Amino acid sequence: MSTKNFYSEFAEIPYKRTSIDMPTVVVFAKSLVGKYPIEVVRMAYVIFRNESANGKSGVNNNYIGLQADNAKWEGLDLTNVVGTLVKVDGAGDSRRFICFNENGYKTCFDFLCYKIQQRGIKDYRSYQDHWVSNPKEDTPEAKADFNSLMSSAMKAFVILLLVLLSNFGNSQTIEVKHKYYTLEFDTVLKSPLISWYWQTKAHATSTTKIDRKSVASFHQDPLIDKRYQVASDQEYRNNGSFDKGHLSPYSAFYFDLDAAKESMYYTNTAPQYSFFNEHPWEELEQYVLKTLAPDHDSILVITGCIYSDKKMKDVPQPDYYWKLIKYEGKEEAWLAPNVLTKDTDFTKYEIDPEKIKLLIKSNYPFLKVEF
Repeated sequence: MSTKNFYSEFAEIPYKRTSIDMPTVVVFAKSLVGKYPIEVVRMAYVIFRNESANGKSGVNNNYIGLQADNAKWEGLDLTNVVGTLVKVDGAGDSRRFICFNENGYKTCFDFLCYKIQQRGIKDYRSYQDHWVSNPKEDTPEAKADFNSLMSSAMKAFVILLLVLLSNFGNSQTIEVKHKYYTLEFDTVLKSPLISWYWQTKAHATSTTKIDRKSVASFHQDPLIDKRYQVASDQEYRNNGSFDKGHLSPYSAFYFDLDAAKESMYYTNTAPQYSFFNEHPWEELEQYVLKTLAPDHDSILVITGCIYSDKKMKDVPQPDYYWKLIKYEGKEEAWLAPNVLTKDTDFTKYEIDPEKIKLLIKSNYPFLKVEF
């Protein structure tokens, strides 16, 4: 396979698929805030995550498809470059890619920030083709030609998209406000990250307790596009060891029929090992509802999941569940692995609230979480 090579000073090396954990990328991304504006880092994070399939699809530590056969990349730091290779792409064409050492993810992320800042985030029409170096595109004639082709409606759409990106911090995460609880939902993972609500004394001590059998079974969330919802009865059928694990628990919402129904959206659940769900985690939920709530009004209850690449069929399977509560100037937190267990004691999962905050902000730096 013959292709041009604008980096011929580097050796040709064999192909190796590589991966990088997104939390590691997040730590590096946060270190770049200051060198680049936060909006630029946010956009780079979105692009990196999509281009690399959440860090799982690197070509010799090249996570953004930097090619060596088009031209020299202006502004690219070559410190971590170790060679090039030729690989056939999905269309059957041969492409030469730049290869990096284990720090390649840093070079890729930094270069994304550089290109976004150079071109201007408001001039970003589509990340898939605009950030890629194209000498013709950079000419005034090419830019004018593009602008003449772009309708005013499309321009308005791009502006709206950029506003949404800026508001959400990360375009893949949306905030969904139900009547009794709020979700932070990841549209790439198609899973909930965080669910939170206010536990009141009145709700906890209400004599009304809606029987779960009288409430419709789990169902899709009407406030989230169906294409982002993968959990279903079929996915959970014959799954082996998993329950539909509530983030905001049903028992906190059975004081009212509408509240109970809202808690049964699939978007408020994730696969949770059955014994873990029904014993230590249930005990923790009851600790908040039965022990604290009758004596302490207005408890902020935040529950979330931490994911890697595990799945129950097509539904992302959390590695950890966590919970943080705040009331009367106090904070308590728990972090529990989502594993097969016979332990019933939830107190063993207690963790310093500051540590759980740091962990969540490191894994999901662009969430708007009011800790």
